[in-house]
Amino acid sequence: MNIPDSLINPVVSRVLRGVMEESGLQQKTWAQKSGMSLTVVQKLLSGNQAVKLPQLLALAHASIFTPEEVMERIDRAVARAVSEAGSNVIEFRPQQSPKDGAQEDTHGQRHAANFDTEHEQDEPDTP
Repeated sequence: MNIPDSLINPVVSRVLRGVMEESGLQQKTWAQKSGMSLTVVQKLLSGNQAVKLPQLLALAHASIFTPEEVMERIDRAVARAVSEAGSNVIEFRPQQSPKDGAQEDTHGQRHAANFDTEHEQDEPDTP
């Protein structure tokens, strides 16, 4: 499912605000405890900036919730928002990756899951 940022960001910001409030934290304290600047926390809470995974983990650890609990809340809130949005969300079914980890590009070409490992070469001996 391709969910636009315009739907995701406000949903995530509402969940984060709830996590902060239920944890009894103020923005400034939560920013300090998570190691982020107050400005970044404010942008995340307002929905003006998409949350990145490291930020989400830091915020969860600085709250009374586990990262899993925060993700479950986000997942439920996004599912609810998607069902309410209806046709504004494009549904697609991604192809499963082959068992060997190879990926297919848009032209059906298979590529190794880890390009660096596939192309590792022995370094020449240096005197």
